[in-house]
Amino acid sequence: MPNPPPPLTLPPSYATLPYTSITLSHVPSTSPAPTPTIIVTLNRPQKYNAFTETMSRELEEAFTLFDVDDRVKCVVVTGAGRMFCAGADLQEGLRGGEERVEEHRDSGGRVTLAIHRCRKPTIGALNGSAVGIGITMTLAMSIRIAYAQAKIGFVFARRGLIMEAAILPRALELADEIVKNTSTVSTYLMRELMWRGPTSAEATHLLDSRLIYEMFSSKDKAEGVEAFLGKRPVQFTGTMEKDAPAAYPWWEGVDISRRVKASVGDNKAKL
Repeated sequence: MPNPPPPLTLPPSYATLPYTSITLSHVPSTSPAPTPTIIVTLNRPQKYNAFTETMSRELEEAFTLFDVDDRVKCVVVTGAGRMFCAGADLQEGLRGGEERVEEHRDSGGRVTLAIHRCRKPTIGALNGSAVGIGITMTLAMSIRIAYAQAKIGFVFARRGLIMEAAILPRALELADEIVKNTSTVSTYLMRELMWRGPTSAEATHLLDSRLIYEMFSSKDKAEGVEAFLGKRPVQFTGTMEKDAPAAYPWWEGVDISRRVKASVGDNKAKL
């Protein structure tokens, strides 16, 4: 088994991280410290936010940070300018053969997996057209909201390739609803039940029964009931790192990227 990755240092502010192809914003933007909702903006408007290797690395890093940062409860992804993402930047070239084929990990697929692995709900706010990786990266998101006139394009066959994997205000409204009223542990477990469910109704029933039995004694369940009876807002504090049920994870799968531990530090930290 490979050694666990070194601990990750979380930034005191996401808004000041030195990214060049994406920007991260707090909600509200005036907050100096990370807020429960973070906005990720694909930020190459002069190129219609076309996807590059740099954007890939920055998105992977950002979602790895969000996954282990208990300060973050929900992520909203949108694009700068008129489009969400025009797909891969063809001017950069689509290259292969720079490493052995069995060692290649597609950059679009890595981003999609980073979003999928992130245990915080992600909302795609498609402010304009989304093409190629611009739409496939959203398939791993929890919710997708699209501008009525946006064009969605799965154009891979036209390029000789295969698939790799009222907008912002409404997305932030949904994010606020998620942050204020839902348990991070519960929402993540329900998502994983859809992605990684057993192969039969009977096996699903057994898994559901074990998970809900364990959740009966969780602190988020106690808080949810007390808040309901007291007619007050909930204050869920459970995290997957500290409060996951013993049955998690219930699947056997290929682990291509082990989760890291994290603590808050300065903005110079990199993965």
